[in-house]
Amino acid sequence: MKNITIVIPDHFADWEYSLIAPVLHSYTTNYRVRYAAADLGNKTSMGALRVIPDLTFADIPAENAALILIGGQDWRELNPADRATLAAHCHQQKTDGKLLAGICDGAWFLAANGLLNDRRHTGNHLDAYRAEAAYHNAAQYQDSQREAVRDTNLITAGAMAAPAFSRAVLEALGDIPAEVLAYLPAA
Repeated sequence: MKNITIVIPDHFADWEYSLIAPVLHSYTTNYRVRYAAADLGNKTSMGALRVIPDLTFADIPAENAALILIGGQDWRELNPADRATLAAHCHQQKTDGKLLAGICDGAWFLAANGLLNDRRHTGNHLDAYRAEAAYHNAAQYQDSQREAVRDTNLITAGAMAAPAFSRAVLEALGDIPAEVLAYLPAA
């Protein structure tokens, strides 16, 4: 069974992973989807859905087929210790060549921690990335509000590209049945 960890901040954007989680949980048998947050307290989505995370950032398993960062309103409010813990997991995921994906402010978190400096990428706004000291790759930013950008094992997207982001993530896993992917919007 392959681990998939979906990282959610408080006030997470529930629509941004809404196609990924059901496909992995209900239409395949080889994935275990778990949700991670800074703590195990209830997280409330922007749509008022309440979720109890399975894991803290410290408990994210080293063996993940994918580490997916979902957008939300509280990414910039993470305390330095939680930010460092999650950033370390993201760097290891990328170094190991495993799928690392961020949408909306999840992609901003990747930029703010230097994870987009060697890959093509997109997100909500380039100016938000440029404001981060660890970000140095405006040349490879692709201004695309409706499409996801995949560069090897890294996928990024802006908030309004959730269907394309979902398809890109599921295709990148490499073993989702074609008949399941056929139901998803084209990337």
